[in-house]
Amino acid sequence: MSEGICINCGGVFKRHRPDQNYCSEKSCQKARKAAWQRKELEKNPEYKKDQWQADKDWQAKTPEYWKSYRKKNPDKTDRNRILQRVRNQRRRMRQIDKKTLNCTKIAEAARTTSKLIAKMDVGNSTCHQRFNEFWIVPVIAKMDVVRANILIISDKSKPLGCSLF
Repeated sequence: MSEGICINCGGVFKRHRPDQNYCSEKSCQKARKAAWQRKELEKNPEYKKDQWQADKDWQAKTPEYWKSYRKKNPDKTDRNRILQRVRNQRRRMRQIDKKTLNCTKIAEAARTTSKLIAKMDVGNSTCHQRFNEFWIVPVIAKMDVVRANILIISDKSKPLGCSLF
């Protein structure tokens, strides 16, 4: 048997098969299975349909699960709401034509996207706000989210305009 380097943890392991890329650590096997499932969902429509149906069946059997989960894990709920805002903002920015970016398009996109999330207070953003609160969300999981207040300072000789990005 040859030795290999695990593509998840980077550790050296003894291969049982020539095409083995993961070691036998539990976290690495979990990563291997997740990678296989992602690949299978992409290439096999029947598997994707079966997984979707299994999820729907489970949700029908356990209708109160997510409500109780959110109640037991408020920190994860808050983090998910923040990440959802980031995902919505990215979606909005993809929809806005970058060449003709202006305040009315940004405000309109904010109003239409704010309807995607239930029970969320979303203020109308305008280009004339000088003070905003932002959440800095790390890309890597299990890291704290940081709140930052940003003050827009402009030269008095120039109008504030739409220099938001």
